[in-house]
Amino acid sequence: MDAYRRPPCVSRAADGFLRGAAVGTLWTLLVARREAPKEHLWHLWKSHAGGFGTFMAVSSAAACASEEVIGADPVVGAGVGGFAGSMAWMSLQGANPMFHTRTLRAAALCGGVCAALQAIQPGFGVW
Repeated sequence: MDAYRRPPCVSRAADGFLRGAAVGTLWTLLVARREAPKEHLWHLWKSHAGGFGTFMAVSSAAACASEEVIGADPVVGAGVGGFAGSMAWMSLQGANPMFHTRTLRAAALCGGVCAALQAIQPGFGVW
């Protein structure tokens, strides 16, 4: 997509949050409700929708910013977005991502997986 037709980063972040919240809602309705009592569903929904929404919003915003500000390749943008989104999600879970090598490795793995999935996307030209 050409630069003049791309939506701004704020719009991409909002779209990412809404998509993530929808995934979190589906996760709560289809998976978590079987594992938790009915009175806990509200708290689970807030946690899942907020967690997935935050991951997707930060991931989309970081990918967009890396592509627009530094002119990064979309594969690099996906990697940066996956890393930033997973760091944000882990901080919501109570981890201090900056001081634990385990969380930094998990974020790097997530960024690598996001970059690999972007690279093998049909029509991208890698395959």
